[in-house]
Amino acid sequence: MSDGTNHETNEATVAATNASVVVVQRRALGLLALVVAAGAVLVFLPCGISLILASWFALLTRPFMLQVAKRLHGRTRAAAAVTSLVVVVVLGPVVLALVPLVGSALELASEVGHSHQWNDAARSVVGDGGSGVNLLKLAREHVATAWSAAGLALRTSANVLFSVAMFVVALFTFAAEGESAVGWLRAHSPFKLAHFDRLAATYAQTGRSLIIGVGVTALIQGFIATLTYAVVGIPRALALGLLTTICALIPGVGTLLVWGPVTLILGFGGYPVRAAVVGLCSVVIIGSVDNFLKPILSNRAHLGMPAVLVFITMLSGIAAFGPAGLLLGPLFVRMAMETLAIAREEHWVGA
Repeated sequence: MSDGTNHETNEATVAATNASVVVVQRRALGLLALVVAAGAVLVFLPCGISLILASWFALLTRPFMLQVAKRLHGRTRAAAAVTSLVVVVVLGPVVLALVPLVGSALELASEVGHSHQWNDAARSVVGDGGSGVNLLKLAREHVATAWSAAGLALRTSANVLFSVAMFVVALFTFAAEGESAVGWLRAHSPFKLAHFDRLAATYAQTGRSLIIGVGVTALIQGFIATLTYAVVGIPRALALGLLTTICALIPGVGTLLVWGPVTLILGFGGYPVRAAVVGLCSVVIIGSVDNFLKPILSNRAHLGMPAVLVFITMLSGIAAFGPAGLLLGPLFVRMAMETLAIAREEHWVGA
């Protein structure tokens, strides 16, 4: 009887030991997974914004890419064609515009900032006081200096070159094999499939909204503002247009941050007609884009966040991550909102 009892005790001890070993192994595996995942995040961190933008552009261009794939009889060729098109139509113009125009905008801001009277500030804005600006001539002059400026920037800034290269490589990879990558992540992620699909949809929706709803609207507003500045005779119309485009990314008061001071400087500096034209065009035309066109675009790509919250997340994102925070701020907050919603629905948090 005692032998049977001892045998049962030994079996219970062995089972308890095995269970303890399994628990230790699971904890060790979980800890290793966390360490390796953190290492992977650190590896991809330097090119994170390039990967995010590339994935969003791959999602936006996917319908077009599938049509091209049918004609070229292959996804790899179609991905190469779409990547080349994005580089020529989007990336190239952005680099050629930003490099010289940022310098011009900073120079204008410095001249206005050092002006002691409204007339001096107005002369800094309108230059020698011509009645109008030949926008085509201005664009040709800009392009003439843009190539050399962009080349100098790429030669002297390894970070810029690295980011551009990673964006191009990632865009091609996502366009060609993005579905396979998402399928692998879906199969190996620790989330339920329904939760993974929901978070993936939120990620795609955020990118679509930021690029289409915010980005396209900002480009249109910047283009109209550039034409307005050129019509009233501002030589640095392109630089002010760039500033207007950048500020238009900020919801609500974005463009006002540029055309408001310009209108005041022109008005108090002795150019009331030009001030009236800038102010009227900005309120009526640029304001109409923000009030009518932006909601239409937003319906096609709704961010799912109040405009005030988007404004706060963009500014806070810039403070936390630099220029990349303009995208990372809304992205992180939107993903956090969706994660908390899932947690509450699953009763992980709350009552």
